[in-house]
Amino acid sequence: MRWLSEFLGNRFVLLGLLLRLVLSVLFAHDFDVNFFLSVARAYYHDGALMFFVEWAYPVVYFLILLFSYFPADLISDTFLFFGQPFSLSEKFFLKLPFNLADLGVAYMIFRVLREDGREKYALPLSLAYWLNPLSIFVSAVHGHFESVSVFFAVLSFYHLWKENYVLGGLELALSFGAKYQGIILFPAAILFMWGEWKKALKFAVSFIIFASLTLLPLGLFFYEPNFHLFFFSPSLERALSPLTKFAAGLEMVMNPNMTYYSFLVRYGFTLIPHMASAISVSVFALVFCCIYYFAYFKGVFRLKYDSRRTLLTAYFSAAYMAAFLSIGKMSPHFALWALPFLLMLYSDYAIEKILLLLFNFIPLCDYFLVSSIFYYINGGYWNYATSSTFIPAVGLIFSFVCLAILVNFLFEENVVPFKRQILLAAEMMPDRRLALPLIMAALIVVVSLPLNVNGVFWSQYPVLPAYPLEELTYPVAPRLIITFLVPCMLLPAFLLTATKPILLGRRSQVKYLSLRVKIALITVSLALASALASWIVSETLPFVSSRISHTLMFTPSPSSLNPLCVNGGVLVSVLLLVSFFAALLLLLDNVDKCSELKT
Repeated sequence: MRWLSEFLGNRFVLLGLLLRLVLSVLFAHDFDVNFFLSVARAYYHDGALMFFVEWAYPVVYFLILLFSYFPADLISDTFLFFGQPFSLSEKFFLKLPFNLADLGVAYMIFRVLREDGREKYALPLSLAYWLNPLSIFVSAVHGHFESVSVFFAVLSFYHLWKENYVLGGLELALSFGAKYQGIILFPAAILFMWGEWKKALKFAVSFIIFASLTLLPLGLFFYEPNFHLFFFSPSLERALSPLTKFAAGLEMVMNPNMTYYSFLVRYGFTLIPHMASAISVSVFALVFCCIYYFAYFKGVFRLKYDSRRTLLTAYFSAAYMAAFLSIGKMSPHFALWALPFLLMLYSDYAIEKILLLLFNFIPLCDYFLVSSIFYYINGGYWNYATSSTFIPAVGLIFSFVCLAILVNFLFEENVVPFKRQILLAAEMMPDRRLALPLIMAALIVVVSLPLNVNGVFWSQYPVLPAYPLEELTYPVAPRLIITFLVPCMLLPAFLLTATKPILLGRRSQVKYLSLRVKIALITVSLALASALASWIVSETLPFVSSRISHTLMFTPSPSSLNPLCVNGGVLVSVLLLVSFFAALLLLLDNVDKCSELKT
């Protein structure tokens, strides 16, 4: 209780809670939140259990949803905002379990590190999760229940570390019962207990029994020849539908997003969405066998991670990286699964800052450059500027980062991407004042390319014969744009990492820059990048509307909020992305600073 009161009494924890509660009532994903609300309304207003009709998950979150909606059912407060009917109470109580689960995850990070003797990292890393733009966006803005499943997974991790295997199995089953991702950690936990068969048996029996109970309502309701379709979705209606109807919607559901599969699909491997489940299981089994070979058989993990807590964290993190390299449908909010464990590994110097930063930031790019923040107010406000070409670029980068993290786990010494280039850039920099122009140039590149990957702007130049593209119909030249976009998206992180030591004086006898100077530098970069984005959109919009109206994917924005809302709010998306990158840097720098001070 002393640690709990210390954690909850921190002013940043309270400010984070206030921020989340305010955001919860203003924003929501147009499909996900409305679907959850429709399920709850169907039960309270019509007495219908949608669990047997359109629900795509086991029973745990379904029950949480019904309980959390009960207070909202007693309140009527609907009003219009951006042309969207809003109920403050519905969104508040729907997202309350998500925010509380995130608070629980942050506290468990704090408690685990305190109990493991890593006091200097406990509070900074718990705040790095609680105040993280990704966790805030997923739970308070988007409105998805990833945090509920993550909370039970972290609880399971804690009790496995404390050798309470029955309780650990129960909690992992609850994670599975909220969302299927809990099953990813089951082989990792067994590998952690390999050779201790009595302990492994206790855990496995506990998990299997309680995980089966979360699926029991469906199993009792019916059994018929199409039961194997539950591998895709446990929905009764979908499983009983003709196979042709199910397959027709499969490409829409399983079309790869933040994974390298998306790149392969756009290169002609169009059967991947229809075979996604079989491919995912096969690739995961292959990657996990590699983890077993290096981590256990070759003994790398026990050699590299000396404490029991760090060893279990490494196994869980490696399992998630294997999943991200194999899963057929990788949504941005899935990255939240691994974030608590990667943050704990950061306290053990087991993951490089640049990899953690990229892993955290890339899902935000997917959120804000594929759509915009205004989409989460009204689904009609889309960001016109990006095209489907941007999705495989993000997928390639994220897969590369996950692979780099996994390689770092499996080798005895950390492999730092760009280490030689970073050191070379630092040594060759004649004047640290050149760092700011380089950073701004990188931001300009990263803003201008995603806005033009549809070829609208580039089509005016004969050197690069790109032109507006449609899904799955790419000729050879525009395919090169995808490949070209990948290193350009990585460029800002590389330059920030390379120039930040010089900018802050860490490689010379120069005093640290003051907070005001840092804010001024970030503000200048924001202004230049945003101005360029606005100019590009303004220049290309007439061309789009007159020549290729099919790429005009946005609803005209309300005039009262221009220029922030112009063209689907792309300017706000750029501002937020750069702000989030700066926030992540500050959160991780705070971890390093606290550890240095306490040392």
